[in-house]
Amino acid sequence: YARFLNSLPYFNNLVITDEDKMRGNLYVTERLRKEEEKHYENKEEFLKSLSLTLTIFENDDSCVERLSQLTEKTNQFNTLKRPLTKEEVASYIERPTHSVYHARLQDVFGDYGVILFALVEKREASWHIQSLLMSCRVFGRGVEDAFFATLVAQARREGVSTITVEWEETEKNFPAREFISRHFIDNAYNTDVTTTTPPWITFQS
Repeated sequence: YARFLNSLPYFNNLVITDEDKMRGNLYVTERLRKEEEKHYENKEEFLKSLSLTLTIFENDDSCVERLSQLTEKTNQFNTLKRPLTKEEVASYIERPTHSVYHARLQDVFGDYGVILFALVEKREASWHIQSLLMSCRVFGRGVEDAFFATLVAQARREGVSTITVEWEETEKNFPAREFISRHFIDNAYNTDVTTTTPPWITFQS
């Protein structure tokens, strides 16, 4: 019977990621966070108490399955809903004209897993964000602003003056629209403008 099921085409693309294996633990730790938040009247103080640590990777192919999964499943914070296969993600990693970023977040309660993906086309004087998306389980943490501040700092170091973003509005991606309206004018960002990381987030190299 198992052999028959495995022969069906519906199961050919079934991939179990580390985040899938962590799902039960993720639910438990999120409940713990919500209970802890009740002890704080100030949201920023609560966020500081979490000791949030963000690790950003560039062109790292260790979790292409998870990145592909994010492009397929993420609807709310997603600048362009265009699913990518793991082969397509891997192909972009190999291209000298592009960079693939991903990030994972940890706090005192545990590991959120890989929660952010960005695909950036790197031109000589400008960078173009073809896709930027983030898991809804880290909303309200300032992760998107921390990542963007890091990207802007890197662009500035490499002499890039402008960052543009691909944007397509959907019924569900209001969080992404709010982020773009906060940082971009006509879908463009001047790297001379200062952007900062939320003070409750630290980086791990």
